[in-house]
Amino acid sequence: MMKGNSLREISLKHLTRKENIIYGLIIGILILILYVLLTIINFAINFRVDTYKYNIQSRIILLNGKAMDGITDKSKEELDAISTFPHVSLNISELYYNPSYQEVPELSNNDSKANIQVKAIFNNNTIKMVNGIAPKNDNEIVIPVKFYPYGEDNIDKNKIINGKELIGKTITLHSEKGYFSIDPSDKEKSRQWYKNRKAIIFKIVGTYNSELGMFERNTCFVSKNALVNLKDNYGGSDATVVVGGSSTYTPREYGRMIVVDKYKNVKLVSDYLTSNDYYNDTAMSFDEVEYGIILLIPLFISIIILVITLLLFKNFINKKIKNNQNYLGLLKVFGYNDKDTKNILLFENIFVVFGSILIAFILYIILFLITSNISSIFVYTDYFSVTIRKPYIYIITTTFIFIIYICLINNKVCDKFLNKNINELLKDD
Repeated sequence: MMKGNSLREISLKHLTRKENIIYGLIIGILILILYVLLTIINFAINFRVDTYKYNIQSRIILLNGKAMDGITDKSKEELDAISTFPHVSLNISELYYNPSYQEVPELSNNDSKANIQVKAIFNNNTIKMVNGIAPKNDNEIVIPVKFYPYGEDNIDKNKIINGKELIGKTITLHSEKGYFSIDPSDKEKSRQWYKNRKAIIFKIVGTYNSELGMFERNTCFVSKNALVNLKDNYGGSDATVVVGGSSTYTPREYGRMIVVDKYKNVKLVSDYLTSNDYYNDTAMSFDEVEYGIILLIPLFISIIILVITLLLFKNFINKKIKNNQNYLGLLKVFGYNDKDTKNILLFENIFVVFGSILIAFILYIILFLITSNISSIFVYTDYFSVTIRKPYIYIITTTFIFIIYICLINNKVCDKFLNKNINELLKDD
């Protein structure tokens, strides 16, 4: 060993020590588990953030024109006046809230029956076009660029359609007019209605990015008037039981759908509506208990794993230096000052940790890729245009924590042993 050797070269010569390899593997496994937990945490946080940012459902308030006591009706003028309320972007019929569910024979095959949801484009911000054009007339329709018109049960990734390939083709949809005017118990009338539905042919004119609205990959968009032509004139029917046990069905008028400009203003608008005797319900809300479980359990386990890993770092450095006091004594004999000695040990420890992190990261990427191809969770979230992202920010943050902690512990432990004289360091344990 020569004084002229670089500190890094000296550190690298000791990397293959058995203790370094064993600790490196143990730490690597813990870091891999930590990365998996961070992915779950990242997904939970991003899902909520993306929902509030992209999903229009999170900004919708539904009302039927009645006050909280269910007695006071609101006139059309009073309902129209909601448009002037602060933060209200749209005040339209509830007809546009639920999609029109349609079978599409042109896309069905022997294995799967094609079903799509048809919604209306409200404005230029409703969808983000990728190919082609947005619907300009009432017989045009756009589909997701990654199109899966076979429903959410038993999703087969091999059946995802490149929407661009369908541009220019036509599909046949059917009007739902008259559906809620029929007594559902009258099977013969229901069959006749189904047989006599008006067929409407739509031309596929473009594709859109379903991820920028978190729409299911079978959701297609038409003009507002086209959706009016497809849907029934009523929003449902109410049953009334008469003497003798029979029921009569009365069609129910559509209520109103209020779209708020930003999610943070939804409660403000809802409270304002309530204070003015408009009965209302938000269209979407999170189950805070369930969300807390999904977020806090992996967060709690992650903290435990992180603490265990840091304690292992401390134990590893302390034990290694304690068992190699002769080595510290030799470094002093050959003229290395305390600063150089600390750096030699620091480089060695950092190399071990970086190796562990690198191995853990490679295994994590492999595991992520394998899981994304075979896991039903990834397939299901992809159908709903929800992305499970790799937590790069968290990975970088934990790496910095590890490095800073190692520097601090290395310096602290080295000081404890380097305060001894050469004779104390060189004597046998």
